[in-house]
Amino acid sequence: NLYRALLRSARLFSNYNFRNYVARRSTDAFREFKTCTDTAALEQAYQKGLKELGVARRQGKIDGMYRSERLVVESGAGTGYSVYRNK
Repeated sequence: NLYRALLRSARLFSNYNFRNYVARRSTDAFREFKTCTDTAALEQAYQKGLKELGVARRQGKIDGMYRSERLVVESGAGTGYSVYRNK
């Protein structure tokens, strides 16, 4: 299933913004073609999705090589919110 593969590839990103971007773009693209009945357009969209999946997987692996600090929005709930970063 292409949709599930795209969402799984989003989990490869350590960066919150990239992770959510890939998931959001995947969801939006599938919603756009939800009601489409033209088989040629669907096939073209499927091929584009496969290319996007390859790009997302490659970029996710590269992102995994260069981990960065977690963002403030990624901190767990219940840990207290502070304007200062804890080190």
